[in-house]
Amino acid sequence: APSEQSQAIDRIIYDSTVGAPIVLDEAHSILPIELVCGLVEITMRMDSDKLKTDIERMAPIRSLRKRRYLVSVPLTMTKVAPVENEGLGARCFVIGLPTDPNWRPETIARSLRRIQETLGPPAHVHGLYVLGIGYFETVATETKEDVPYRVMGWLGPDRLFRFSESLRLALSRWPRLPSGVSANLRDYLPGDPRLFEE
Repeated sequence: APSEQSQAIDRIIYDSTVGAPIVLDEAHSILPIELVCGLVEITMRMDSDKLKTDIERMAPIRSLRKRRYLVSVPLTMTKVAPVENEGLGARCFVIGLPTDPNWRPETIARSLRRIQETLGPPAHVHGLYVLGIGYFETVATETKEDVPYRVMGWLGPDRLFRFSESLRLALSRWPRLPSGVSANLRDYLPGDPRLFEE
């Protein structure tokens, strides 16, 4: 809605093939949800409380799945038709420097899972990279188990590679729209145009 916007997110990854940001500035940008495919929160003092705050900030954006697009009307030169698409939520990642460099990987994994279970959908972090400790990935359990999330982790020297590869895969699986489709930002504000005739 015109009166609603999310809290600030550190980094937003967007698809420029379907439209442009409303405002693009180093200090503060505004993007319609139709463009957003990834969110990254970055912190210099990561602990369980800060992780929870970061996940809470991303959850409302991840919940936005309805996207509006304009598609060309066949056999016309200039006409477009609006289409609504119920899509995926944005892919969410957190990167942080731990407050305690001795933060145990088991504790990190347990916190990541517990926070997501407590907050419930749409809170879901695809990956958490804790600098100097490891990369942790959340996997939703697709069976009817009591545990909705499992956490995998890489603690060795390959952890940065695992993080970057996970981010790449998450974004490369983002569903591409067909050629000629663009974000429909007209519906963000109500009202019809006035027709002027000669």
